[in-house]
Amino acid sequence: MRHLLRACLVGGFLCWASTASADVIAVGDTRIRLAGIEGPRPDLICIRDDDEWECGRSAVDYMREVIGGAG
Repeated sequence: MRHLLRACLVGGFLCWASTASADVIAVGDTRIRLAGIEGPRPDLICIRDDDEWECGRSAVDYMREVIGGAG
């Protein structure tokens, strides 16, 4: 599933997708919200086992990995 959305075809033109947030990708100036996904805010801090971690940043980083590292 890696690099699933990196390249796309829009109106006959090849374009590149990038990550806008954990649940939004950008294709050029157009932002596309992914249906059925509720991603955390990029600045969200979560607590797990009494340790804080940047869960929002982790979600954005994972989305970048899925679409091929663009961001």
